[in-house]
Amino acid sequence: QVTAPRFDAEAWAQWLGIDLHAAPASARPASSDEGFRVDYFALRTPELVIERRAFHNVTLGASRTDAGGFDANVVSDGVVGYIGWRPGPVGSIGGTSMGQVTARLSKLVIPATKKDDLVGVLQAPTRQLPAFEVTVDSFELGPTKYGKLDLVAANAGGNAWKLSRLEVTNPDMKVAANGEWSGAVGARRMKITFDLDTSDAGATLGRFGIPGALSRGHGKLDGNLEWSGSPFEIDYASLGGALTLQ
Repeated sequence: QVTAPRFDAEAWAQWLGIDLHAAPASARPASSDEGFRVDYFALRTPELVIERRAFHNVTLGASRTDAGGFDANVVSDGVVGYIGWRPGPVGSIGGTSMGQVTARLSKLVIPATKKDDLVGVLQAPTRQLPAFEVTVDSFELGPTKYGKLDLVAANAGGNAWKLSRLEVTNPDMKVAANGEWSGAVGARRMKITFDLDTSDAGATLGRFGIPGALSRGHGKLDGNLEWSGSPFEIDYASLGGALTLQ
């Protein structure tokens, strides 16, 4: 167990001789040297730094599975819950070799100041990121409290991210969507198909920063949209698509 005022994961890995950017064990030949192996790790720190990104007031416990993956439970200011990683199939290449991250979180808070950091992570070469299957009971992105989030996404080859499932549920609405974020870095486009069902349109608009525009109301909105740039912020200058309101 490690207790420290600040824990820099990359600095510790370098000291221990661990390459955090190496291919997972499942993607390496069986004859390769596994080097330093960690089966259990516990950490408590006011500041955890991973890839130059800081996480605050972190308590974490992680253990290695028999198949070579990891299970972790974490409590911090922005993330609370279970996170697990399983390696990809032996001999796999590209994003598939990075396996899958599964998260079951009670809370996930991404401040507005960190949205660009998240976009930067997603813009990494596809071989460097695993697939994601994430469920969050309380999800906040910037000032917006979305409610429950259910997300399944993976590298689709090249520079594309495929969004197989995105569902957001809260007391006044439910959204179900799928889509893709693709193109060369600096010229990526977000394409999304969605269905939105709201039981209180006024509350829904208020949730997205437009309070008082409507008193209650209900309805359905579906369509497909695409725009250039970040998947988390619509670029209205490049926005196109079609909508149907019921």
